[in-house]
Amino acid sequence: LQQADGVCDTSCGDCPCEFDASGQLSASYMRTMLEQLTDRCSESAPKMKALMIGLGGGELPQYLLRKCPNLSLEVVELNADVITVAQKFFGLADSEQRFGSRLSVQQTDGLSAVEERANASSGSYGAVIVDCFAGGGEVPEGCRSRRFVSLVHQLLQNKGVLLQNIWHYSRERPQVAQQFQETKDAYTATFHEVQDLAVPMPPTIAWVDVLRGDKSFADM
Repeated sequence: LQQADGVCDTSCGDCPCEFDASGQLSASYMRTMLEQLTDRCSESAPKMKALMIGLGGGELPQYLLRKCPNLSLEVVELNADVITVAQKFFGLADSEQRFGSRLSVQQTDGLSAVEERANASSGSYGAVIVDCFAGGGEVPEGCRSRRFVSLVHQLLQNKGVLLQNIWHYSRERPQVAQQFQETKDAYTATFHEVQDLAVPMPPTIAWVDVLRGDKSFADM
C-alpha cells in the first residue's frame, strides 16, 4: 500500500509493470544488435527461434518480442535474483503471460545452455545473442571460449547469426583486452564470416563492440 505522502509502507507489493516498447532501446549496444536483426524482424520474415544468454533488466528480449512478430525467444540467466527483479519490476512477468510459448526464461549458465541445446536441437536456432558479463567489462570464459563459440555454431541453422556484446578494453581489468582478442580469434576459427562492429559511444568510453558471426556452408 502507498501512504498519503507517497511513501510505501511494509505491505507494498510488486510493481505492476508493463513493458513499453514505444521508444528506442536505452543502450547503444542493444540498438546495434537490433540493427543486425532487422531483416529477421519483419512480418514477412519466417518464424525464428533465438537464444539469449544474459537477461539483465529484460529490456532487449521484451523489445524484440514486440518488434519481431515471428520470433520465439529462449532466455537464460545465471543469477536467480536478476530474473526475479526483472519479473517483479521491469515487466518480464507480464511479458511471460503475454507471449506464452514465445518466451521462456531459464536459470543456468551460458555454456550449459548451449551444450544442452547443441545436443538436443542442433541446427535449429536462427540467432544467438550473448550479453554475459562478470563485472568490470570482463566476460566469463564460459561465454567466450572456443568450445562455447563452437557449440553456438553447432546449434545455429544455416545463415544463423551469433551476436555478442563485448568490451575490448577495461580500465579496471587490463586482462579484458587479451580476452577480447582471444574471443575474436575463436570466432574467426569457427565462422567463415566475422564482423567486429564498433558500438557508437562517447570517445571517453569507446571500447564497446558487438561481435557477429554468420553461419554458412562455407564454414563446413
